[in-house]
Amino acid sequence: WGIFLLACVFLYAKLAGPKGIVATDGARLLALLAANRAVLLAVGVLMLLNWWVESGKWRLLMEGVERVRPWRAFVATIAGTSVGFVSVNRTGEFIGRVLFLAPENRIAGGFATALGSIAQFVITLLAGGIGLLTLTTAGFPLPWPAGWTSWMLATLTALVTAIALVLYLYPGLFRQVLLLAPFMHRFGQASAVLARFQRSQLLMVLLLSALRYAL
Repeated sequence: WGIFLLACVFLYAKLAGPKGIVATDGARLLALLAANRAVLLAVGVLMLLNWWVESGKWRLLMEGVERVRPWRAFVATIAGTSVGFVSVNRTGEFIGRVLFLAPENRIAGGFATALGSIAQFVITLLAGGIGLLTLTTAGFPLPWPAGWTSWMLATLTALVTAIALVLYLYPGLFRQVLLLAPFMHRFGQASAVLARFQRSQLLMVLLLSALRYAL
């Protein structure tokens, strides 16, 4: 509840601040909200569905760590999103979720949660790369000079996507890469959870990530 209240205060400060929507044109904002109730309702339903899919993905990742019930996983997802609002680069999502696990499982749960983030990252890069290639080949105007810049970005996107996908599909390799850092050695036992995932689980998490992106 404290996290939720802090997130509400943060959002209100952003919206009502000197550069916020409410402060600059509050009356127009209220008029737009009143005129688009059906759209807002659809957005709200899709938002809840998106979070439910994400909570299902997180439950699947937690199977090797701790059994989490659907409602608790959903609440943990909302808490992680709330912490992400007030943290640098949304890194607080990990903290918000693992707090719902038993204390002895939180570090292992953090490693498994990171695997889910990589899956979502792969899907986002894949969709972005396809979009970039589509815009480039179709001749749409881009915010940079046409030609080699677009193809360089497409190549870089494909390279990063391939590396992330390999690390995701081979979590044992991902664990070895993490343990190359000396300060990660003390988490060697907790990180062993990464080597327990089966290929079928990883593909299902990837599919749920794609579904969440589509929503």
